[in-house]
Amino acid sequence: MTTIVELVERSELTRVGGNLLRHEIPKRAIYVRNSVLVWLEDNLDELQTDGYVPGASTPKQQVVALFRAFIRGDDPSNFMLPTLMEPNENWVWELRTPDLRLFGWFYRRGCFIVTGVNTKKVCVDQSLYGGYRDECVSWRNRSELEPPIVLEGRHKDVF
Repeated sequence: MTTIVELVERSELTRVGGNLLRHEIPKRAIYVRNSVLVWLEDNLDELQTDGYVPGASTPKQQVVALFRAFIRGDDPSNFMLPTLMEPNENWVWELRTPDLRLFGWFYRRGCFIVTGVNTKKVCVDQSLYGGYRDECVSWRNRSELEPPIVLEGRHKDVF
């Protein structure tokens, strides 16, 4: 069995720092697959909000704020609540900002692993939600993480 630390050491996952201030202590963790990190680095600087949510900041600012709020341990109602994707028994979640969708699962309480990311527009226009869900389940099953490999439950259980 593999640990999260070993996946980080093998460069399969990267832990997100969250841009916390010196006095802030991380209360949760987000890990991203390196393909997600590459997507964020390659795309965020150029992306603009689609304007659907009035006054929305840039996607880069959105994801930085989401990561910071999540890692800092903010009440989930202070940001867009993650959505459990159908079918529920897969336990794949979608973290959302006005313009971005991040797909993954809760490995442990307060520990989210992101396996895919794209813009909301591309996900909707190209019907990619099912593909990102299936990719998450497939990667999770191949990861050989120490069991239990997925935390099942609703918001109160995973936060």
